[in-house]
Amino acid sequence: MKNYLIIPALFILLISCKEEKDPSGQIKIDSVMYITHSSAIVCITETHDPVTSSFGVTYAMFENQLDSSSIEACGNGINKIGLKNLKPNTEYFVKAWITVTNSKNGSIIKNYSKVHKIKTQSVDYFIDNRDSRKYPVVKINDDIWTAENLYYKGIEGFTEYNGNINNEQRFGMLYPISKIKDVIPDGWRIPTFDDIQKLLQEANKNREKTYSLIAPRYCLYDEIVSNKSGFDILFTPRPTNDGFTSDSWAEFFIDSASDIKIFSIDRDAYVRIYQPTPNNVSNIRLVKNVN
Repeated sequence: MKNYLIIPALFILLISCKEEKDPSGQIKIDSVMYITHSSAIVCITETHDPVTSSFGVTYAMFENQLDSSSIEACGNGINKIGLKNLKPNTEYFVKAWITVTNSKNGSIIKNYSKVHKIKTQSVDYFIDNRDSRKYPVVKINDDIWTAENLYYKGIEGFTEYNGNINNEQRFGMLYPISKIKDVIPDGWRIPTFDDIQKLLQEANKNREKTYSLIAPRYCLYDEIVSNKSGFDILFTPRPTNDGFTSDSWAEFFIDSASDIKIFSIDRDAYVRIYQPTPNNVSNIRLVKNVN
């Protein structure tokens, strides 16, 4: 009699568990790669049943603050997410999250991956004594480059991107050609054509080619960028005589010996060097030789 009663009891238990199966998605962090002084790329794997509402990563310097900063992936299938504006030589806690909708009752379920801990690289700084501004610097071959565009405002004639003062520190100032010599701090210069060639040759040694110069974006589609060098190229609307284009480029002045030109690179790492007009304005990236 006991055996006869146990069998249907187990059968009922199995049926009950199947009907109450949690439909939530699963997510995990496969790795965190290309960690520089200010950025990193989080590689994630997500599975879901039935439909994923969204997924992304959250990160913070303290584990109990992990939900304070969150980045959502741009869509299903995007499994690399860039972290930007991190502090140098700092530990961060990172975890991935996924939300799914229960097809039966419409409730939203949010799951998390295990927490990963990373540490950004240390970085040296150049302090501009004219205004006490601090710029991170990176060594590439025999050159030291600032990892940010110049944003010195001790002259007339500069402008912010789109006239927005909030763009000042992130993108640097735009300067006319006539003011280049007036804004360069002692011991530094604008890059020469040879400097650019060496920079690109070093970048092309990497599998990601010139992507290794480009700062990661929050949403990374097919053109995954690594910024392994820490050079931190940031893309902005390209300035023209008539305003600003909708295309995203990064540009700065270079010295080509005979005259001043503009180095330009787009999101696909397409590079060009062109002759500016007298009215053109552009960013300035500083470089100097290692002593």
